[in-house]
Amino acid sequence: MPVPCDGVGQREGTAPTFKVDGVWCRKPLDVIKRALSEPSAELFHLAPFRSYWNTPDGTKERLFGETYTADVFLEEYEKICEARREKGDTATETVVIGLSLSSDSTHLTSFGNAALHPVYLYLTNQTKYNRASPSALAAHHLAYLPKVLWLSWFQS
Repeated sequence: MPVPCDGVGQREGTAPTFKVDGVWCRKPLDVIKRALSEPSAELFHLAPFRSYWNTPDGTKERLFGETYTADVFLEEYEKICEARREKGDTATETVVIGLSLSSDSTHLTSFGNAALHPVYLYLTNQTKYNRASPSALAAHHLAYLPKVLWLSWFQS
């Protein structure tokens, strides 16, 4: 893989390469398709919406707390719907999928310092309350990075 260098303008083809063994990864699109085919996907919010709270004095107050209620999510949904309508396609369902990545360190042995850094992919169309529940199995394994790669990415 080409290694970027801060402050140096160079083409990717001429950048020095750095080989790291032990990287395991899945294609994000495959992970998304798999997640959408699981039974938990029946609870996903596939159409974005605005959420409001009626205050005691009778006014409406906009609530923010889920990705699928954010303005940018609604705007992207409308852009895709509009592009589909311009092509005359009224049969295809339009869905915007929100993605969130996270990682941590996993020790592989009871002794020593062998570790990996799994990268998890979450679909934010699932409510944050379900995503945060370990029993929801919402974390989808996207990649495993060996310690050397992790350090080279985040210690600069």
